[in-house]
Amino acid sequence: MRWFGRRDRDSREELEAHIQMEVQENLARGMPPDEARWAAMRTFGNPLTVRENLANARPLHFWQTLQRDIGYGARLMGRSPGLTATVVFTLALGIGANATIFSVVNAVLLRSLPFPHPEQLVLLWGTSDAFGQRSQISFTDMADWRNETKSFGEIAAFQSWWNPTLAGDNRPEHVAGLQVSDGYFRLMQTSPLLGRVFLPEEQTTGRNRVVILTYGLWRDRF
Repeated sequence: MRWFGRRDRDSREELEAHIQMEVQENLARGMPPDEARWAAMRTFGNPLTVRENLANARPLHFWQTLQRDIGYGARLMGRSPGLTATVVFTLALGIGANATIFSVVNAVLLRSLPFPHPEQLVLLWGTSDAFGQRSQISFTDMADWRNETKSFGEIAAFQSWWNPTLAGDNRPEHVAGLQVSDGYFRLMQTSPLLGRVFLPEEQTTGRNRVVILTYGLWRDRF
């Protein structure tokens, strides 16, 4: 209580000092003393209101208000445990959904792709004449684009829904993979940790039984 009294006294003294400075400026402009004092009071407003605003702006007042609100909320939740459980579950569900959505947006839209110069990568697709929607392109179209276009440094094809079954000494399991053309790794400006990338002749039927393992699969199974 003594600390709060000292702070209030300091606020009154500080406000009075500003008012006196304004009064002196008004006197210098030629105002009579009474009018100079009245004009200064109009400039700063009600002294009690000003001191209350200064007190509310202090960090301690914020924490006191927060503590009081938390205590009030805790007492209300203690009186209605069923409602409290519903509110907590709803908040947890909302926070979880927002965190999931942000993770997807951050990975897909905000975070840069883990390749050199990701801003130079573009996705090409075909358009269906019948429906006007995106459609897959044929390998011959991709080959024509690669041979004839001058706008791109490299063009490669990929198919992302390839899920082969890996068999052998261990139990069979499905693995996620990509089917890509020979220029894919040049396009992404990356290379395998060991071994080599695909060769152009390995895109023909009968010679396409070549795979590049991910580091995780190589470490766990091979």
